[in-house]
Amino acid sequence: MASELYLNAYIPSAGEYDIYFNKFIAFMGAKLSEKAKKNGTYSDDTYDAGNYFLRTALAWSSDKVFYGCYNGARDWSFSDRKGAGLRVAFQLIYNPENSLVKGCQTKTQTSLVYDNGKPEYTGNGERKEVTSKAPIVMFGGKECIWLNKEECESGKDKTMKLWTLELVDCAKPYYIDGKEEPNNDFGKAKALLEQCESALVEGCTKEELDMLVTVKMSKEDNYEKVEPILEKAKANEEKTVEGLFEALLNNEIDEETLRKGLKEISKTEREKEGASKETAKALETKIAREAKQFNKKLAEREKVGSAFDSVDKSIDDLKLGGK
Repeated sequence: MASELYLNAYIPSAGEYDIYFNKFIAFMGAKLSEKAKKNGTYSDDTYDAGNYFLRTALAWSSDKVFYGCYNGARDWSFSDRKGAGLRVAFQLIYNPENSLVKGCQTKTQTSLVYDNGKPEYTGNGERKEVTSKAPIVMFGGKECIWLNKEECESGKDKTMKLWTLELVDCAKPYYIDGKEEPNNDFGKAKALLEQCESALVEGCTKEELDMLVTVKMSKEDNYEKVEPILEKAKANEEKTVEGLFEALLNNEIDEETLRKGLKEISKTEREKEGASKETAKALETKIAREAKQFNKKLAEREKVGSAFDSVDKSIDDLKLGGK
């Protein structure tokens, strides 16, 4: 059986790096946090950024992994290299009502990169300055890039995918259970896995920790695919105004549960610091809008059901063979 991992925090893969490269090119070379500097993370003076491990091993090697490089390109090197930085990847439950989501800010960054025209380093590029914009949220006091903001807001994704903006520490090498032996199996790098978790949760509030989504990944595909465990996300979704009405439409809750859930949301909003009459009015407007949408969707569903009832009756009345 393939080795499986269940994690709250990890590091990006080569595939994920490539997916977000063009959109966030100015952010791919990561700057160092004060902790990363203090603990010996390498930083290139020209690019003012460091290297960081990716969790993807090279297929033809037992001790080499891909890297996100200081110059914004993806390269590879030894998995036990000292001085590589730690860029933590993680997922959170998406809740548009959450203060973390509401506090999202757009950051514009201009960086010097070695431009190859593609994510991987090829050696035939040129130095140039590029500018990118990224949605940034705060988690545990750390700035993090919200990679899939549009997908969350459109309803396509249930969880927020995030990377720390900076390298938060000097990464532990890929050692097996602390032994200084060559290895590039992310699943066996126990010290690195533990470091990801501890670095992410440091400074977090209970509200932030409750948003964390455990993910599953497997040795079978070189730990490339990340599958969020969505039970918590589903429960959280039903705590939003939109989620409650959707659950009622799908017969997952009754009207009494809807009313109770809406009152809980109202209570939470009332108790927040800075709550005002405008806050209450906005919530009332949202509930009225969702109720209107619910009735519209329900009426349309009933029309469709009635149309198929007619089809079913035609099937029942169908005469075959002249009888």
